Amino acid sequence: PDSSFFSTGPTVHDVGWGSSAEEAVARKNLLTLHLTKFVKVGQELRLWCYLSDAPVFVYPPDLEGVVVQVPQGMKTPQAEYLQRRGWSGGLFLIAIDDIVVPSASLQMLTDIKVVISMNTIGCDGLAYHMEDGVMDMQHEEDKFGNLRMTSTPAFLDTSMCMEDPSCQMLTCFFGGPQEYPITMTETYPIITTPTLQTDVVYRGASSTVVISKTSDASGYVSWASRVDAISSGIDPETQQVCPSLDEAQSQDRYVALSFAGASDEFVVDEPVGEYFVCLLDDEFDAVAGVPMRSL
Repeated sequence: PDSSFFSTGPTVHDVGWGSSAEEAVARKNLLTLHLTKFVKVGQELRLWCYLSDAPVFVYPPDLEGVVVQVPQGMKTPQAEYLQRRGWSGGLFLIAIDDIVVPSASLQMLTDIKVVISMNTIGCDGLAYHMEDGVMDMQHEEDKFGNLRMTSTPAFLDTSMCMEDPSCQMLTCFFGGPQEYPITMTETYPIITTPTLQTDVVYRGASSTVVISKTSDASGYVSWASRVDAISSGIDPETQQVCPSLDEAQSQDRYVALSFAGASDEFVVDEPVGEYFVCLLDDEFDAVAGVPMRSL
């Protein structure tokens, strides 16, 4: 190989790209490798180096390269989505587990940036300094030292799907300002927006609601008053009005919904008025912190 192999920067076949921070000298030189993909324990990588002022010379001068192996203790970050399916305008959050940061460099966590994109666009064209699609992430560490990053709930914007029925959301992971965006393996499926079919329920009477669902999972519904939302300073048109999962359960506003979209019977004892129906599309998403979304 010669320098023409590297002239265009990382390709789809590369897992990383880097350089030395200082001018090379006739002894060992420290190179920093910036990954473009996540690697796994035991995976073999092959490396080549060349000098910027003598690019015709590549070391080693063969197709075998220098073989290095990903060490034990390396983990591959994994993304989890709640709710596990999204729809246009729906609320979701992202949790990322198995993040490895040296204990002396926990400050590096603040440099991590998580950006969402669509598979119609991809992650490769994104840059660290861009602000569109950036998720607000917080990190926590359990008693075993495992790190987890969780986003605040965000609304799903599917405008970049460009009406592609196979569109899915991607999570793009930046390890820091100098890093390339890495596309996380786990994608976020997007379904057709569920719609409310029931117009009216009667105070004090046994009622059900029917929702046109596009997933085949059972779920739950709750409800929230428009008057209460406005009096609390919430704009129902642009902000989340639904209670949290814990609040819905404690207020006894939490009713099972079949996979066909019909709820169990329930009785509304609240004042007459306009209410938002809030959906938890999949019963397996019924965990602390999951956002419910009004229809």
